Amino acid sequence: MPKHNILYVHPSNELYGADRMLLWIVKLLPRHAYAAHVVVPNDLPYEGLLTSELDAIGVPHHAVRLGVLRRRYQSLPGMALFGWRTLASALSLARFCRRERVALVHSNSTAVIAGALAARLARIPHVWHVREIITSPRALNRVIAALLYRLSDRVLTVSGPVRDHLLAAQPALAARTVVVHDGLDPAPYLEVTPDAVADQRRAWGVPVDGLVIGMVGRVSSWKGQDLLLRAAAPVLAGYPHVHLVLVGGNVPGEEWREQALHTTIADLGLQQRVHLEGFRSDVPLAMRSMDVFCLPSTRPDPFPGVVLEAMAAGLPVVATAHGGPLEQVLDGQTGFLVSPDTPEPMSAALERLVRDADLRRALGVAGRARMLALYTTERYVQAVDEVYRQLLGSRHPTSDRKATAE
Repeated sequence: MPKHNILYVHPSNELYGADRMLLWIVKLLPRHAYAAHVVVPNDLPYEGLLTSELDAIGVPHHAVRLGVLRRRYQSLPGMALFGWRTLASALSLARFCRRERVALVHSNSTAVIAGALAARLARIPHVWHVREIITSPRALNRVIAALLYRLSDRVLTVSGPVRDHLLAAQPALAARTVVVHDGLDPAPYLEVTPDAVADQRRAWGVPVDGLVIGMVGRVSSWKGQDLLLRAAAPVLAGYPHVHLVLVGGNVPGEEWREQALHTTIADLGLQQRVHLEGFRSDVPLAMRSMDVFCLPSTRPDPFPGVVLEAMAAGLPVVATAHGGPLEQVLDGQTGFLVSPDTPEPMSAALERLVRDADLRRALGVAGRARMLALYTTERYVQAVDEVYRQLLGSRHPTSDRKATAE
């Protein structure tokens, strides 16, 4: 039986969390069963990081003027433009699905609606991957939940908190909603050499006996870099050997946010102790060069992949107590969960870890064991494959092969 064509509709062309999770799906799903086609937007000046990776593994991709939920559409003219782009791209994708005999559409975010409409027009199954917790405006969350109910055959949520937030808006989704935790390959975190770590710490200006508190995350309105700066400032003041490293680039068009961080750092007098790294593709090296990882998101982070990366690197994690970290981090066992409302609890947790090397080590070891047990790429992709099997039923090539073998 021929393999199934799967169309993935994705809202960006970068290499952050959702981009990497899409890559794992198309890399690890059995090639004898599936053929992937990926659609990305062309409405922002992306560097094409995701599509470069797709080229490297031979996965075809298509740049389309998708309607993607962005701040630029938050006006009446913007909403009209969003609606037009969504409808036009949905019609184009539906034609593609018919022409290429696509068996299933997988929308990799609720920020894109065109894939759902295209699947309905082409009369094929639609999987909607929910990677967001929409807290404001509440009306948008209700609209998205209603669309999920009407236009999806299966809803995948990246964590229990994402599922619960969604079901609070649309309880009828419960029967078709599945929690599928994102996964990570731990191998690159073991391959980082001590010499590479030493070189990286020297590049940051960290002394031999120094300690690095780090964060990896895009500079945005809610990732919490400013909160972390305020929490870390008294720790850095009290412990001269401690440095803070912030890794992550800007949203295209929002470069002013990074400039604002530079201003805050200068106001605090911490230019020599706080390092802004921008986007890095070598996250394993950056993580292994840290001693403590902090996730200071001020809004619920659905299921932050950087927490899994920190766990793979054997780092204790300090995270704000909402969203996905509530599942990822065991408070007091693999890290600490702190309030997102004020910097003092985060500051206290960071100071405790700075002062206690044995505690850092114990929490890091426990976190790595938890990541290996629950959050590998194999578990993640197997769960997605199982959803596809359920929707495609007896037409699945793997099922056919097994039946023949029996």
